[in-house]
Amino acid sequence: MTVRDLRVSAGSLNLNGFTLTVTEDLNLSGGTISNGIIQGNDIEEVQNTQFNGPFTLTKTGNNNDTWSGSNQFNGTTNITNLSNSQIVWQGNNQFNGNTLITNNGNGLFRFANTNGDTFSGVVVFQNNGNNFIDIAYRGNNNFAQSITINNTNPAGEIRFGDQGGTSTLSTGGLLTTNFAVGTILEINNFTQVQNVANGTFGVDDFFVTNSIFQGDFSVTTTDDLIFYVYPQ
Repeated sequence: MTVRDLRVSAGSLNLNGFTLTVTEDLNLSGGTISNGIIQGNDIEEVQNTQFNGPFTLTKTGNNNDTWSGSNQFNGTTNITNLSNSQIVWQGNNQFNGNTLITNNGNGLFRFANTNGDTFSGVVVFQNNGNNFIDIAYRGNNNFAQSITINNTNPAGEIRFGDQGGTSTLSTGGLLTTNFAVGTILEINNFTQVQNVANGTFGVDDFFVTNSIFQGDFSVTTTDDLIFYVYPQ
């Protein structure tokens, strides 16, 4: 099904496994959306909405968007940026199932711009573009299960806590299935609670600050390997 514009602020929308394509403006600011795929050109807002999975949200248009957040995602969730524009999400999102975040475009994709997020299931951050995925940018961010970060673009970068955000990983490790290229991997204010092996990463530059890894961690760099230590 294809529509020009869609605004959902209350009530329930069950997609029943189908794909809904929005060719112009999409605004999701309340209510419940379930069981399907929404592809939006300009996704103006994603806030105060409950999503029941499996659910996929895909941005295709090249307008920069800032989403207010405070959403609840239940079940399997896929969120993909196919555009060359940025998505900045303010935070306070709860991801209660397994989650896949994919950046296939060349724009910034940022989480927790103002407030922290909570991921209760396994989460994968997949960067195929030549810009940042910013995770846990600000606020207190909680990860209940393993985090997988992959980067397939030599110009791509993944950062944790770039503006002071904290990440607590309660169970599992920081893993990868494909992180053989990338300009920068930056990890700030990251705490792994359990002694579980982490992944093996290959980057140009690796920066780590104020972080605790209880399990083995392996990184190979072609340029800078920098450990910052804050004064106690």
